[in-house]
Amino acid sequence: MNESLTPGSAEMRRVELPRCHFLFNGLGAGNIGDEAMFAGFNRLFRMQPGSTVEVYDESAPILKTLPTEFKYLTWTDGQRTDAAIRAAEVVLLVGDTLVSELHGIAWPLVPIGERVGRALELGQAVHGVAIGVDRLTTPAARAVFAKYHAHLTTWTTRSEACRAALLDLGVAADRVAAAADLAWLCPTALAHDPREATLGDGPIVAVNIVGEDWAADDARTVALTRALDRAAAHFSIQLAFVCNETRRHPVYDYDTACRLAEHMRSQPILVDPLYVTPQEQVTLLRRCRAVVSQRYHLGLMGVLAARPVGLFERGQKLVQLAEEVGAPSLGPHDVIDEDRVLAALEELLTRGEEVVARQQAARERLTLRLSANAGRFLRRPG
Repeated sequence: MNESLTPGSAEMRRVELPRCHFLFNGLGAGNIGDEAMFAGFNRLFRMQPGSTVEVYDESAPILKTLPTEFKYLTWTDGQRTDAAIRAAEVVLLVGDTLVSELHGIAWPLVPIGERVGRALELGQAVHGVAIGVDRLTTPAARAVFAKYHAHLTTWTTRSEACRAALLDLGVAADRVAAAADLAWLCPTALAHDPREATLGDGPIVAVNIVGEDWAADDARTVALTRALDRAAAHFSIQLAFVCNETRRHPVYDYDTACRLAEHMRSQPILVDPLYVTPQEQVTLLRRCRAVVSQRYHLGLMGVLAARPVGLFERGQKLVQLAEEVGAPSLGPHDVIDEDRVLAALEELLTRGEEVVARQQAARERLTLRLSANAGRFLRRPG
């Protein structure tokens, strides 16, 4: 029997699935967005108990917060994942931006493609669910796609632009439907977050800055610190750096925020990079007056928290998200335009109710599209 779900006014029917195997997509590695998508997946789909899920590390504490009816396997444990793939009735590749060359082909294109390839070698069809797909331009990236991903049996995508990117890669139109990001269905019930006390009582703007390939770009660092300091002074706000990628490493969010904070006069708050649940992250963002992000899912969770959200342009996915939800753009993340940063923050802070209204309308629209299309090729008749 299908169970009705009602996020907002969008009525959905859960998609019943047999025993599944869930290929690795980043789950459990340290990015809270992956857990948000998995939570949304489990609201829309009901996999048979005993289904298997590949994760970064099956001993990670965050897995204690995930559904207990599934078996979690470290994705590099070939013997056990092979056995799980063979035993599954359906193999799934789910969520995230898994077709992208933003960082070249080394991640995620080749490793995720190889997981698809292994399932195919073991005689299984693979179905894609709500996947982010960038338009690939280099011969190397397109060749990887042709070798692995092109052999998925069906696809649903994060957006219409992602569907168009697949068609450009030669995937047949009748094998692809545009859905939306699974995190739109992430439950958002209030949760205690131990980090809330660090925010204080003033007007807080949550800021997420990504390092990654740009971590050593000193000119970018200087321009960001100058723009953020200027905004803090102009609007009399307290900035708080919030991480969605929680791993401690020079290229990730917290270390990047620390480098920025060292050069800032406004003394931003550095929120602890704890690997919390999506519900705890949303609870923290509810304490803020506005959210500014260079990460897709931190921005999306700001919308879930009903805060006005502004986005930097970092890769195709953030440009698409800004267009879909009507988020003020702070401009390119790697070539900082101080005036655009201030203009976007002015809109968030002076017309926040208008921004929230259009973003909540977009949330409803995207949730409807997600519920209608994400399981289009997997629904059982009747």
